[in-house]
Amino acid sequence: MKLVILLIITFLFNINCAIARDEEITQSKYQCTPLSYIDTKLSQGYIAPVYKRLKGDIIIDGKGVLHYDGSWKNRVLDLSDDHKVISRMSINSRNYNNLVCTIDNMFYLIQDLESSEEEYDNLVKWKKEFKAPISGSGIILKDESPILDIDKLAVLTVDNSLYVLDGKSGDQIWSYHYSNNDVMKSHSISPIVTSNNIIIASFSNEELIAFDENGPKLWSYKFPINLLHTHCVDVATMLKVVNDKLLIATNNDIAVALDIKSGSLLWSKPIRVKSIDNGIVNNVFMVTEDDYVIKIEPSNGQIMWNTKLPVSATTSLTPYSDTLFVVSNKGVMFILDIHSGIIKQTFTIPEDVYHNFVLHPPGESLDTYFTTQNKGAYYCREVWDKEVEQDETSNEIYMN
Repeated sequence: MKLVILLIITFLFNINCAIARDEEITQSKYQCTPLSYIDTKLSQGYIAPVYKRLKGDIIIDGKGVLHYDGSWKNRVLDLSDDHKVISRMSINSRNYNNLVCTIDNMFYLIQDLESSEEEYDNLVKWKKEFKAPISGSGIILKDESPILDIDKLAVLTVDNSLYVLDGKSGDQIWSYHYSNNDVMKSHSISPIVTSNNIIIASFSNEELIAFDENGPKLWSYKFPINLLHTHCVDVATMLKVVNDKLLIATNNDIAVALDIKSGSLLWSKPIRVKSIDNGIVNNVFMVTEDDYVIKIEPSNGQIMWNTKLPVSATTSLTPYSDTLFVVSNKGVMFILDIHSGIIKQTFTIPEDVYHNFVLHPPGESLDTYFTTQNKGAYYCREVWDKEVEQDETSNEIYMN
């Protein structure tokens, strides 16, 4: 009898060991390859790659050179002649036919390479120079159909000037200068948003002003500034549009929601926010100053769930499908379930991540790009343990 029991225990133990080995084999890891051809020596900041449909990716380096990867066969578009020293840059590809690129005080409208194979030397449709550096990126108006030509664009500069440009020529249609003070605006996470032909810009002293696309001022809203927590006039402002609501978060003890058409206050919450998600879904996710990830119901501000992160210094939040990717510049990425807030998985990633990461391409795999503050850009491929053992060319392996 004892022998039978011993055999049963041995059999069950062997099954459990096999299951453990199977789970170990399917454990995911990152194989990260530095993009050595991206020049980062003279850069004072990096820009994340932009996913462009099914063809490939676009990365802009520290000198102002756009690198086209994938099916574009590593072509480049060199904008460096216009720039000696670069302090800030951005790139936006919401419109399939065009790229919006800003480098310091220069604004470029660039034709999509997919639609201009025979006109490669004339990719820059037009460029415009402003007196002051551009805050954030230019934003496209009337972009309901991403396959149509751009009608209008809006640009906010750090001297508190808002410009609306003609999408075909770059000519100025109208402008507005916020002149309540002369303090230069710091780099905002999202200084300008648009919805239903309404432009909302964030100016110094934390005043939001909404404009009709043709120029008339619609409404304004001013945050109460807590001088105990704010050493400068300007504080970080994060904006997100959800249906007919404008969600506004700051690092100044408050998060609010406004009716986007009237500017009426819908709700406010005493939350010190470090970052807000950059997704286009109707959910709202934030990371607080004390490192909680929270999900907020946009209609009333109710906190649906909160999850404490074991690592501080969060860089970005990106929702995709049922997953929320939370990236820290401390070398770790958390994957949370958007419905429950449970941390499903963690990945070790390059440290000092500087921008939002980019999935390539959006799909079932977690292949992604990371750009770091001091060590350049990385392409990270999700692999399995057996792949890692067989791949002798891998440069770096980051394991969860």
